[in-house]
Parts: sequence; C-alpha cells; structure tokens
Amino acid sequence: MRAQFSAPLRDILSSLERGRDLTPRLSKDVALGYVAGSRSTSRDKDLLLNDWGVHHLHLGTGPDQNNPNFIARTDELLLVMLLSNTAYVIDIFAHKQWTSRAIVRAAIDSWPNVELFPQVKGVLPSRNGYTEAEHLKLRKSGILTSVDIDGQVYIGRGFLSTAGTSSSSQRAADLLLDQVEDFEDQWKQAPDSIRAMIAAKGDVCPNTPDFEFIFTETTHGVLEKVSGTLLQFAS
Repeated sequence: MRAQFSAPLRDILSSLERGRDLTPRLSKDVALGYVAGSRSTSRDKDLLLNDWGVHHLHLGTGPDQNNPNFIARTDELLLVMLLSNTAYVIDIFAHKQWTSRAIVRAAIDSWPNVELFPQVKGVLPSRNGYTEAEHLKLRKSGILTSVDIDGQVYIGRGFLSTAGTSSSSQRAADLLLDQVEDFEDQWKQAPDSIRAMIAAKGDVCPNTPDFEFIFTETTHGVLEKVSGTLLQFAS
C-alpha cells in the first residue's frame, strides 16, 4: 500500500519537514467553523481529532474535481499526530477505521516514551471491553472511551467532551482568553508597564496606542499597530 502512495507520501513528508500547509489534504469539513450548541456528530467537528488527537490526510495526487482547493479524496488515509513541532506519522488506514485499535497500538509501539495516548495508571482493563463499533457509537455521543492494549488502559489525548469537542483544545482556548483579558486589565490599571515593554523593544508607545490581538502559525500576542511592536504571549 505504501508503494502505491509513494508520491503523495513524499509530498506530505516534505510538507511536514518544511512546514507547508496541508489543509488541502484534510477533510473538506475543515472549512466549517465550530457551531456552539451543535450535536456531537455535526460536520463542524472532527471526532477522530477531538478524541484521539489524530489528523487524517487524503492521499490524492491532483485537485479534487468538486473543489479544487482540496486534493482528490481517497479511500485510504494517512494518520498523523502533531505535538509542538513534531509530527508522528502513524500509518495508512482505510477510510472509516475511525476507532481501529491498530491506530492506538501503532502509536504506542512506535513511540513508547512520547505518550501519544495517555496511559490511565492504576486502572485495570475491562473484562470484555468495547468493540470498535461500540466505541464509535460512544464517540458519536460525546463519551470519552478508554482503549485496552496489552493489559494497559489508554485514552485519547484530545479528551473528548460530551459536546464532541476536545477538552484539551477548550483549555487552550480558555488560557488564550485569560491572556487577552489580563493584558486588557494591565493596560487599564498599569499602562506604564505596557509602555515600558514597548520601550524595551526599542520602540515608542504612542499617546493613543492601537492594540490588536493577532494569532499566526508561529506566535500569538498583541500588536501595537502604530509602532509595529508585537508583545508576544507566553505559549
């Protein structure tokens, strides 16, 4: 199978190494923004990603006929996990194998010290466990479900919520909002400290600064637009 997809695999690995955009290989539903209050199974959520933290990439070699902004769809998918600046390329799986235990086993066996799937220590595996089909039904209901591998219990690093979203992503979003609110409070209560931060970067804070929150692939923080000074938030 890998030989069959050698060209798209080379392209994907090269893109990962060089930091190129892989959005065209994602699900077309990536274009849908999250809808608050939507059902767990709604198209605005990627349940494989939100539960296990696993991205699935299509292995086409040309543009999709229905939407040339995306690569042609394939029945086979390359599964990848992304942590910080490292990509963990798991393997090629058939479409719809969303709860295959082989995915978890491959990640654990290939990178045993990375904890791509957190181990639930002190918990014994279920006597019968869930089938992959049962796991899929539970995931669609927004129920976080453990996986038993070789007598050990693991859960997905997305920490699926009952809304079908990732609790890990929610915590990151909450932290980001806290940082924005803290900056606003600091400017209101101690503006001289902000001016000093801008001066420390060799710039002069205008009498009437124009602050704008920015979020890019490499950083996030507040940009003072008049002086062009970026005040980065801690990651």
